[in-house]
Amino acid sequence: MSSDLTHPVETTNYVVTTTEIEKVGNAVLEWAGNRCPGGIVHGPQRTGKSRAIRFLSAALRKVWPKLFVVHFPCKSYQTRSESAFFSDLLKAAGHSLFDSGNIAKKRDRLTEFLADKALSAGEDRIVIFADDAQRLSDTHYEWLMDIQNELQLRNVSLITILVGQPNLLEMRTMFSKSKQKQIVGRFMVHVIDFHGLRSAKDVKRCLKSFDEETEHPPGSGRSYPCHYFPAAWKKGWRLSSLSDPLWEAIGEAAREGGIKRVKEVPMQYFCRVIENILRRHGPPSSAEPNITHLMLKDAVNRSGLIDALAFE
Repeated sequence: MSSDLTHPVETTNYVVTTTEIEKVGNAVLEWAGNRCPGGIVHGPQRTGKSRAIRFLSAALRKVWPKLFVVHFPCKSYQTRSESAFFSDLLKAAGHSLFDSGNIAKKRDRLTEFLADKALSAGEDRIVIFADDAQRLSDTHYEWLMDIQNELQLRNVSLITILVGQPNLLEMRTMFSKSKQKQIVGRFMVHVIDFHGLRSAKDVKRCLKSFDEETEHPPGSGRSYPCHYFPAAWKKGWRLSSLSDPLWEAIGEAAREGGIKRVKEVPMQYFCRVIENILRRHGPPSSAEPNITHLMLKDAVNRSGLIDALAFE
């Protein structure tokens, strides 16, 4: 148990790399590099798509340090309110006057704000991640196209990445068959899927990220596992050594819960499993952690993973 309640494992405010995040990251970097106007990242619920946006934003800024990136959480609107839509976009972009003025003023304010953010940084592109994009309607896409067109007149490319559930593909098909192919052409030409963990190999990649890519406090060189298992870490123990037994424990817990085969482990629940292992089974003085199969299975059951898989 950590006494540091600000630790990312305690606050659950962190992102770790997975095989899927790396795959999607490479695709998004290519889309942005080619100034593609848009693309779809789709996957089941709770696979970590929203968290992955933080990783993808950081990956983009490694290539383009001054790139302006907007994380836009899409809402379920009772009515198609252009005013509310532009207010939400302004707020997501960080504008202080997001709720002031009429529709025309909000639209112009958003366009000018985005153009200024790009051009003042010496950039000619902006990326918007539309989170839960399955909530957007054809009208919302029309409004986004207006912004794209206005920015293009200022020589700024707006790249909109739609992040959401698989029914985004159904919408893509519907738009293709109707007279709204321009929506597909602008936002949905490129498609990539996003999954949770599907093998012991995926688990190992994720646990290696905990071992090698996490750090708290910043600049300390202390990974999350090192914080919870300091003596064992010093002796060479690593969290990734649990990858095979943990995958086996997940499979056994699933079978005991009436699930014949685990096709995919959502990242939301996998992170809870790891948090349980670190918080509950991390004796600071132990040089050789004795994390048994029963302990791993207990961490799996406490995470809520099996209950979640039972409803899929």
